[in-house]
Amino acid sequence: MRVIRDLDELREPPASSVVTVGNFDGVHLAHQQLLRGVVERARHLRAVGAAVTFEPHPTRVIAPERAPKLLTPLERKIRLIESLGIELLVVLPFTRELSCLSPPEFVRQVLTKR
Repeated sequence: MRVIRDLDELREPPASSVVTVGNFDGVHLAHQQLLRGVVERARHLRAVGAAVTFEPHPTRVIAPERAPKLLTPLERKIRLIESLGIELLVVLPFTRELSCLSPPEFVRQVLTKR
């Protein structure tokens, strides 16, 4: 699995991909089902199965006083996601600016900008 920690590293994005976005803390059963679904759909489409996650946990930026203790440290989360067959993992730095984007703005400015 290729791990990208800065979108500028993604100089040649895949021609076709199936992407899911989430924090995935714990990589619990529902996360696993979602990620496996991405992998299956990507294989069906002959595309790259990809996931986007964040570091630090978004609550640490938005409301640090309410930030939960992480269930899964980042390196373990990466290994778990890889074990599910994801081919590309993007770990975005979660910032206040990123938190201000609406979902459509996030897709337009972050995901499809490349």
